[in-house]
Amino acid sequence: MADSTPNRVERFEQLCAEAAAKLDCKPTDGAAQYVGQLMLKREDLLARDLAGEKVEVADLRWIAEALEKYDRIAEPIKITLTCIGPDGVAVEKRDDETVSEFFRRRREREALEALPNDVRR
Repeated sequence: MADSTPNRVERFEQLCAEAAAKLDCKPTDGAAQYVGQLMLKREDLLARDLAGEKVEVADLRWIAEALEKYDRIAEPIKITLTCIGPDGVAVEKRDDETVSEFFRRRREREALEALPNDVRR
């Protein structure tokens, strides 16, 4: 009967893939491999601790702090961009548009407002 548990290399590759998904990079990138290595070391230390072996708490704490830094990096940053036009009207960037699309829309709006009223219609 074949063993269904992954060996260390397979598990490392799985953890690198998980880290890459969080960090939005390839599993072969250095950051994903570093985080995968930290995650594997944490699993090893926890398994040793559960087996009754002596585990340094400082090691677990160091790994947890290092992983926490990468978790903060992986969180998407939300930026709200608002421009006030010459007429005092605020134009806000929509979530579904890029910054360049936002500025293009703003320039089009300003160009349209510069036209005489009878041409706008």
